[in-house]
Amino acid sequence: MPQIGSCTDITCDKEIKHLYECHCCSRLICLNHLIEHVEITKQNKERLDRLSKDLITVSATLQLIIKRKLMDIERENKLIEQAKQLLDVRICSLDEIQNIFEDINQAIALNRSGENY
Repeated sequence: MPQIGSCTDITCDKEIKHLYECHCCSRLICLNHLIEHVEITKQNKERLDRLSKDLITVSATLQLIIKRKLMDIERENKLIEQAKQLLDVRICSLDEIQNIFEDINQAIALNRSGENY
C-alpha cells in the first residue's frame, strides 16, 4: 500500500504524492523514480550478465594460451635434455648435433619474438 508524502529522491519536486519503497535502496520514492530505479537495476543486471560472459570467454582464452605456453616449455626442456645427452655421449653424428642446435636456436628466436607482447 503506497504512503503519501514527499519523494526522498533529491531530483524530485517536493510535492505530496504516493510513495513506494524502493527494492534497491529501501527509500520512499514516487512512482516515476521507482520506475527509474527498476530500469537502472535492469540495465545493471544486463551489464553484469554481459561482463560475466565476457570474463568467462577471456578466462578460457587465457587458459588456452597458458596451456600452449606450458606445452612449449615442455618441448623446449626436452630439447635441452636432448642436447645434454648428445654432449654427454660424444658418440653422435654431426647431423644430430646440428639438428638439435637448429631446433634450440629456433626455440630461442620464437621466444624472443614473443617478448614484445
